[in-house]
Amino acid sequence: MTRVSSKGHSLKSVCDLVGISRQAYYKRKSKQAIRNDLYNSVEQVVIDNRKVKSRAGLRSIYHKENMSTLLGINKFEQQMSMRGLALKPYKSYIKTTDSRGHYYKYDNLISGLEITEENKVIVGDILIFR
Repeated sequence: MTRVSSKGHSLKSVCDLVGISRQAYYKRKSKQAIRNDLYNSVEQVVIDNRKVKSRAGLRSIYHKENMSTLLGINKFEQQMSMRGLALKPYKSYIKTTDSRGHYYKYDNLISGLEITEENKVIVGDILIFR
């Protein structure tokens, strides 16, 4: 609303347009300032915890610092994520098949075989984990 009031409209006319009182506007503005101060102090707590343990997750910091009296865990994680304090997950490479070709390859025993009925050929696969 401050942007609108700087363009020549009064705060009273803007509040009337939106349908709230000036008192409600200032009350919301003061609550936002208090909330921002709280989030800034909580952000500093997270940064201090990360100095000690760099991969500490937001949820473990929340429980370690006992912040349940200040704000809920979902709001805490949401605000800290918006401030760029969420951890990015490690990318793990999962190797599913080793097809470099240095293992023995069996001949194809069913090539050229004419299959005329059910259950004439049974195919199996063996996967070896190393």
